[in-house]
Amino acid sequence: MKHSGTTLLLDADIAAYKFASAAEKATCWGDGLWTLHAWEEPTIVEMEDYLHDLAHEPDGEIVVCLSDDENFRKGVLPTYRATARTRASRCCFRS
Repeated sequence: MKHSGTTLLLDADIAAYKFASAAEKATCWGDGLWTLHAWEEPTIVEMEDYLHDLAHEPDGEIVVCLSDDENFRKGVLPTYRATARTRASRCCFRS
């Protein structure tokens, strides 16, 4: 079937990081011990609601683009996002 509406290409890595970051809750257990946790299901629902809000045009289409472990930029510049590997990932980011 031919698509004749608007197509939105969404860099979903940014949106996923935003929702995963917002879901995290820090807990201090005393004596300097902190943990970080997040509930996965509400985070997924919020992300899905966000995508539905973007798809406001009835005949529109959203193409969700996510990064993969294989990234052509790393072949061009091996130091691409090198500092990102030294920081902790968001709790729900890879779910």
